[in-house]
Amino acid sequence: MLEREISLPGTTAAPEPTTVAPWGMVSILMPSRVIRQMSSSTPLDISTLIRALLQLYSYYGDDFKVEYPTGSGEEKTLFEITQCISECLISIFTKDENGRRPVYGGAEKFQTDPHWQDLILFYEYFHGDDGSGIGASHQTG
Repeated sequence: MLEREISLPGTTAAPEPTTVAPWGMVSILMPSRVIRQMSSSTPLDISTLIRALLQLYSYYGDDFKVEYPTGSGEEKTLFEITQCISECLISIFTKDENGRRPVYGGAEKFQTDPHWQDLILFYEYFHGDDGSGIGASHQTG
């Protein structure tokens, strides 16, 4: 992994090294201690990620751009990246052009039954490729 030093607003101590962490659709700069936490099976709350990106955007503004998605050659501001991540998350729960919600995957009862298709379940985890819900859905709210 790549490391570089950045200075964060309001800090007087030397900046902590950061690690560029690739996660499929987005590569972002995060403090090395966060990467270590995540690699030790600590899940990252996506709302925390979004808030952190918005906070960094409020400091760096429109002048700071990173390549997103990785390998595309297209540069976006942290605000634009936050919008893209949010739209991806929302699209897991909204119906596509065929009237199917990715969150339900191949569960036909939830996809087609008129009594179930508009009841939105929230799962513990989501499949990274197709967005289908996996894990517990009974303890999430």
